[in-house]
Amino acid sequence: MDSLRSDEGSLLNTRFSRMARNTIDYWMVEDSVGLEEKDLISHISNAPVTNESTFQLYLHIPFCAQKCSFCAFSGGNSLEFSLARQYVESLVKQLQKILSITPAYGKKPVRSVHIGGGSPDLVGSHIGLLLESVRNLQGVDENTEISVECAPATTRTEFLDECIKYRITKLSFGIQSINPAIRHSLRMPRSLKPVERLCEYVDKNVPVVNADFITGLPGQKLADVDKDLQYALGHDVINAVSTYLLTPGAAPSLVADVKSGRAPQVPSHKEQALMRLHSYATLQQNGWIRKGTNTYMDAATIEPAILNRIHGNECIGAAHFDAFLIAAGAQAIGSVPSVRFENIVNIRKWRESVESGGYGFNLKKSALVEQRDMSLWSFPLFYQGLRKSKLNQLLNNSSINDRQIKTFNELIEEGLIVERTNEYKLTILGEVFMGHIIRLLKKEQGQRVLDSYIEEGFSIGRAINKGVIKQNNQANDRQTITEMI
Repeated sequence: MDSLRSDEGSLLNTRFSRMARNTIDYWMVEDSVGLEEKDLISHISNAPVTNESTFQLYLHIPFCAQKCSFCAFSGGNSLEFSLARQYVESLVKQLQKILSITPAYGKKPVRSVHIGGGSPDLVGSHIGLLLESVRNLQGVDENTEISVECAPATTRTEFLDECIKYRITKLSFGIQSINPAIRHSLRMPRSLKPVERLCEYVDKNVPVVNADFITGLPGQKLADVDKDLQYALGHDVINAVSTYLLTPGAAPSLVADVKSGRAPQVPSHKEQALMRLHSYATLQQNGWIRKGTNTYMDAATIEPAILNRIHGNECIGAAHFDAFLIAAGAQAIGSVPSVRFENIVNIRKWRESVESGGYGFNLKKSALVEQRDMSLWSFPLFYQGLRKSKLNQLLNNSSINDRQIKTFNELIEEGLIVERTNEYKLTILGEVFMGHIIRLLKKEQGQRVLDSYIEEGFSIGRAINKGVIKQNNQANDRQTITEMI
């Protein structure tokens, strides 16, 4: 599973012989040594607010009743649901504490708020405490996108009632595959009945109802992917689809399951490439438009005012150097100009820090770093593309080097990026190989960090398979597990 599979030759007549093995945290940097909290706070407090600065929030709730092997965010997931209210209260406290030192707060509108997990539905009606706090923030208004994730199998009406009450823009949940055998191999519930109950309840009460699917799953065929797409396209309520490539480098439990034979083999890289191409082409052929990293929405049924509110990066990371992405909650990752901060993964340790007056940061995984070339390598993740004026700015400021420029031009020549009058965008072929393109456009040091993270994931998977590490959520807590391998 972790081989390059170079024997398959060129995929879709490109330079690539395999699919990308990670599509999650491209913003990661090398671990810090000796970073002190006061220095991190100082840099956040003094981050420059420019005309180009944008402002977004990501709020993480790491409760989950499922142990899906594909999950890249499983490291902090907890079954301590009794702590739901206390957790939400601590989350609000950390958010307000960080905002109090964020210079963009009160100066810039909050473009989007994403509440993810885990399964945020497991805090039940307490989600209302968080949503009320969000609605009362400076810069949050009717133009702010508010997106909330949930797991259909554990979502209850009291949670949905609060989401409806506070007028969320989008409700997003994972289906991954409608094939019950595939779902079972991923340790997910076989039945889709909870999905149908959920959709029926939020119909016409939440503007965007988004279903997540994954391609490249163990035992999956192109026909399975097509059935997933047709299920969503023909659904009366689902009007948005996020289709993700399986990321084995971020999912060591899945690596272990495939190696041990507990799960079927994943499709070949050629099959995976065709699955990606078919997914994007099918959605576009049906009139759905790209409005996120891997997200398409039905432009025929979603009001234009709602579509205009969708900024589309699900707050997985910043789009450019001047962006403010404030992240609160255990395991959440945020950034402001020249700063990346990562919160403590372990819920109890994170709460101890926040409740004792700290910020909840993991200093080793946080960093003071100037990724001024961010606009170049992150643009494939954003449907807005890369403005030519922004590229010229990067060139004029010497933010990108000769190799990055050469690679960018090669990707245009190869049909992965298309040049338009005022911007550059990925072609559909570029979307298929999005993960590779991002990596190729990063500087060499950034590439090494990504490669190290991916190999770390496979090493953890091998250690699980050998019994060196227990196969549980903590196996994917990269803040602590690496000491064991």
